[in-house]
Amino acid sequence: MGVSQATNSATTVAPSAVHESPNWIEEAHGVESVAATVGLVIAAWWAWRGDFLKSRIERQQEKELRQREHQQRVETLEQREKQFRWDQAKLAREINEAFLTDPEVQVVLGVLDYDGGVFEAKDKDGGAVHRYDLDANEDVKALRIDGNVTDTKSVFLRDCFDAWFYQMSLMEQHLQIGLIRQEDIDYPTAYYIRRLKEDGDLFRACEMYIARYNLGPKVTAFLDRF
Repeated sequence: MGVSQATNSATTVAPSAVHESPNWIEEAHGVESVAATVGLVIAAWWAWRGDFLKSRIERQQEKELRQREHQQRVETLEQREKQFRWDQAKLAREINEAFLTDPEVQVVLGVLDYDGGVFEAKDKDGGAVHRYDLDANEDVKALRIDGNVTDTKSVFLRDCFDAWFYQMSLMEQHLQIGLIRQEDIDYPTAYYIRRLKEDGDLFRACEMYIARYNLGPKVTAFLDRF
């Protein structure tokens, strides 16, 4: 009986030991599954982190690129402005040179700068010498509009004033469209227009002459600048 019972007991215990093994396998598989999941999460996080860092670097690089492009545009505009300003000054200098080297204009400037007495001017062809008694207002009389002017010296002086008014119109046109600046032509123009306005009789004669022969609003506008 004792042996039989012992055998039965051993036989009874054995199935319990056999049934415990699958639980450990399942737990091991569970641990492996958790580890795999954690690994995937970590891998995904690292991938996201890498993409995020890469995106941040790319964003920074793109920002720096935009800043460089903006700076280049600013520098290009500044260079263009400098070039345009240089072109303005160059053109004004050329206009001034044409103004100062025109022989007929020089006659008018000489009349304006003369302090009285007899002013002499050579004809544009270098021939006759014309004399104007400024104290007798012969310069003013030459610009009269109340009749036909036929005497040689008056016709000559009128032609000289026409040349000066033409230069005024040319300068005003360039000023109005922004090709030149007034500051670049102030000298010597401002001086001579001031001298003209100081001589009230001659200035009024010029105004009436400009209006009578319709020399254009640009001439009047130019005179008004000074």
